[in-house]
Amino acid sequence: MASDLPDYADLMARTDAPPGSTWGLFGDGVTGDVGTIGLLGPEQLMRGVASVVDGECYSLNYPIDAFEPPMLGTRPAATMTLSSRHSEHLDDVLDRFNPQSSSQIDGLRHRRHERHGFYNGVPATEVGSDNTRLGTQGWAERGIVGRGLVLDAQEVLAGGDSAWHEEGAVITADQLEEVLVHHGLRPEVGDIVVLHTGWAHWYLDELDDADRARCRTAGRYTGVAQARSTIEWLWDHRVSLVASDTFAFEVIPPMASSEFSSRHDGGLMHQELIGLLGLAMGELWDLHDLAAACRSDGRRKCLVTSAPLHVPGGVSTPANALAMR
Repeated sequence: MASDLPDYADLMARTDAPPGSTWGLFGDGVTGDVGTIGLLGPEQLMRGVASVVDGECYSLNYPIDAFEPPMLGTRPAATMTLSSRHSEHLDDVLDRFNPQSSSQIDGLRHRRHERHGFYNGVPATEVGSDNTRLGTQGWAERGIVGRGLVLDAQEVLAGGDSAWHEEGAVITADQLEEVLVHHGLRPEVGDIVVLHTGWAHWYLDELDDADRARCRTAGRYTGVAQARSTIEWLWDHRVSLVASDTFAFEVIPPMASSEFSSRHDGGLMHQELIGLLGLAMGELWDLHDLAAACRSDGRRKCLVTSAPLHVPGGVSTPANALAMR
């Protein structure tokens, strides 16, 4: 299938589906509801396994309450309630659990395109609590396993300095390519791009409570540029999943030069990445220790796994991600 996939320029020329979309490329009906995770298969799994050298394992998940108070009021951390049937027993219940409150992956229900609707043209009537189209159960049933390429944007673009996050650093497609070339990496179909910017570690570990509050009030968060070239870079490298340690993957607030527009969220390109491209997009992943290990020995390939929650009709999922080297 990979050799038959069109490049992004060809996607933009589509007349059988919205320009810039991968609709129908991964199958019809529920088969195609997985988006770019459809690029993963046995070949990608074995390529990832082959990158494991020392048996090191890194959790890529922050605690579920790490970002409390939340950047968005609709994403508070869950609270835990304990109960017991007798003195030697405990059960726990997570109240107000929002899968996007910490390290997570946006599902294909998370954002539809303003003009073209949900991914693969799934009608809005089929995206609700009483059905499962585009739900994260499609990812959970197959699992997410592949080779990860660890791109250290903070190291290459900022010399390791975290000060670039003060105003919300913008990372362009050319800079993504610069980091890729600097590391000597060559993506193959289905690779998982792990983008380390240092933002989450800076926010959680280098700022105090008052500075974090000011950061939330300012609402300026590091991320990739809202540009057609960013989407082209991701698709033409056949990225199955992109995972970053930033709040929204793309820079917040959207750039004034953004090529996209929406009456709901300005120039964000989530609607293009999710609604049209079908991209699996991880945010707020804990990449600090993994990036440090990669810097120490120069090995930037790893096996990445993610086990999405098996929630029928799920909109998003905790990352539940590991990297093995």
